[in-house]
Amino acid sequence: MLSEESFHRAYSLLRKVQGDRAASELACCQFRRTLADTVNDEWTNSIAAVDEEEGSAQSVLTAFDEALNIFGHSYERFKQMCTDETQVPELCLQIKVVIFPILAPKLLRVLERVFQVGFDVYSKLQGSAHLGEEQSDACHGCGKELSSCCCHHLLQLFRSIIEKMGRLHLLDRLANHTAVRVAFGTVEKKVKNVYISGDFSSSHLDDLVRWLRGALLPWLGEMCANSDALHRQTDRLEAFLFDSVGRRLISQLFDIVVDFPDSSPALQDLTTCLDRALLRAHLTDSLQRDVSQRLLHIGVNTDDVLNAYTSAVKSLRILDPSGVIMQAVCQPIRQYLRNRTDTVRCIVSFLTDQRQDELGAELCKREGLALDDPDADPDDADDFDLSSQQDWTKWSPDPVDAPVDDSRRSRRSADLISMLIGVYGSKDLFVKEYRQLLSERLLKSRDHDIDAELRYLEMLKIRFGETELQQCEVMLKDIKDSARIDDFAAQHQNLPFSVSVRILSAHFWPKQRDERLTLPDALQLGLASYNQRFQMLKASRTLEWIPSMGSVEVQLEIDERDVILTVSPALAAIIWLFQEKETWTTDELSARLTARSSTVRRRAKWWQIAGLLEQRPAGSDTWTLCSSAPSTERMQAHAETADSDSDDEQSRQESDVDALEMYWTYVSGLLANLDSLKTERVHSLLSMVSSPGQQGPTLETVNAFLQRKVKQNLLIFSAGAYKAPRK
Repeated sequence: MLSEESFHRAYSLLRKVQGDRAASELACCQFRRTLADTVNDEWTNSIAAVDEEEGSAQSVLTAFDEALNIFGHSYERFKQMCTDETQVPELCLQIKVVIFPILAPKLLRVLERVFQVGFDVYSKLQGSAHLGEEQSDACHGCGKELSSCCCHHLLQLFRSIIEKMGRLHLLDRLANHTAVRVAFGTVEKKVKNVYISGDFSSSHLDDLVRWLRGALLPWLGEMCANSDALHRQTDRLEAFLFDSVGRRLISQLFDIVVDFPDSSPALQDLTTCLDRALLRAHLTDSLQRDVSQRLLHIGVNTDDVLNAYTSAVKSLRILDPSGVIMQAVCQPIRQYLRNRTDTVRCIVSFLTDQRQDELGAELCKREGLALDDPDADPDDADDFDLSSQQDWTKWSPDPVDAPVDDSRRSRRSADLISMLIGVYGSKDLFVKEYRQLLSERLLKSRDHDIDAELRYLEMLKIRFGETELQQCEVMLKDIKDSARIDDFAAQHQNLPFSVSVRILSAHFWPKQRDERLTLPDALQLGLASYNQRFQMLKASRTLEWIPSMGSVEVQLEIDERDVILTVSPALAAIIWLFQEKETWTTDELSARLTARSSTVRRRAKWWQIAGLLEQRPAGSDTWTLCSSAPSTERMQAHAETADSDSDDEQSRQESDVDALEMYWTYVSGLLANLDSLKTERVHSLLSMVSSPGQQGPTLETVNAFLQRKVKQNLLIFSAGAYKAPRK
């Protein structure tokens, strides 16, 4: 490298002999060597010092400012050596040629830190740094305590750095590119901080757009002199913001759907993002994957699956009014629900459990899908109906991902009730299960208030018609008539206890569990007296009692204190007998109550858990009153356990098994012609011959039915298969 004196002599000589071009090439060569020495020595060390700086924002900006001063000194010193102004553009090119190969990775990393500090300070002074940040005693800009904030000084220092980089021709390509990278990274970080996982109760999209336009874009504009370039970056950043928010919310969409309607604000943000970013396919794939992994497995209760299903229907309608996303996501859920044995019962319970207001809104909102309508013409599904004519200004075409063979009208107009019942596609099955659940609720209720059930029934008539629900109407009338008969009987009874009866029209009610049970004489007397009063009111009619059903309020005197419990008649009958003597065997109780030993043993164990009975010796079939009385709290807590629920479940299982008796001739004929059949094969055959539109028997029910026939010596079970006995 030439000394300054030698360079000036050579430069003047070349300019006279060979012209300006040769002199310019010499100047550039000299500058490249000088710049390389500077970069490799002083400036390299300065940039390395900034890269290793782990101090405050002020120390980072100060260190980088000093590094620029070192580089600027070399630049200005050599610029003074060049008397020709035409060499300046060439010198600028040499700066880029030298700096990028030598310091590009480290310098870009340093610039990112510098620009990040610059934006933090700028954002703080603009009043938007708090968005998405936790409350802190430290300043969000400079990082110091609020009382020692130096953001104004740092902003001046940052602007001084930008001015120096522009003067040194480092801004246009080197700094602008880094500033844009910082801007995109800042948007991504801000979105992540704002949309915290699990918090969907607030909308943040408008705040983020205001932050972008009020803080980030003006900051970027201070470094971008080209208005066209700034406009392009503005469009890119806004598009990136909507894309980032959309992807962030899509990653949490399963939780948003489950939390609906509490998550409506977040859902509305996502709806806006879908209009601004191409995320439909990503959303559908992501939500389908989450539904499959988190919902459609054996560890989730059917009730929870139904809750998620209804939330998905409601929320995805808002997200995509065309219904395309809803159909794509909900179809696997419907298919999964069809394979669960308790789906129909859960659907009916779901719709009838404290949901009258919600159901009424759904029923009155639209006609819904036509279920079980053999005359429906699928070609008419897309007719431009009256409602759409009245609202034609809001018409919009289906999205490009809509299935070509899908009905637009049915997809857009399907209401929640139609979709739930459509899981099985049969309203008859729904009505049958509703009738069963209505029976259970009416019989478990301790009063005669049926107003809520009447309102619900009237709403269901809108959808299903009066004919299908006529039996349910009779059931409610029976409860109302029972209240009137109770009042009449109470005026003529002279008993130490009151009796309230549910009088059922047997033809209209589901078959009730009729477990063998003989009640104690005192209870029998009360029922007989009630029957006499009934016959006075209803001539030529009598009551056929079902003693195993209902409830009894018993008052137990224990250690000079009274404990009142409400239990089933069987439990009351067992504890009543212990007034006669303190010790009974299971067989004695069974004979006295004319009940099965297994039933008596299960009821006696209930009192054992309650603390009133014990087995002596332990594990035997001898029951005696406990020597130490249980606490009132223990007994009352145990009385709330589901003894009756377990009975109801057992009753339902027995009823399902009884329903298969009508197929016994068919099954016995099969086994007579075939050597043997496994349970799975019998289940498959019975499912094929079940009534259309009806849910076939479960595998467990078929197995219980076949085991019953084994106990009756009508079948033989051997090697995992059933066969007819040899005659």
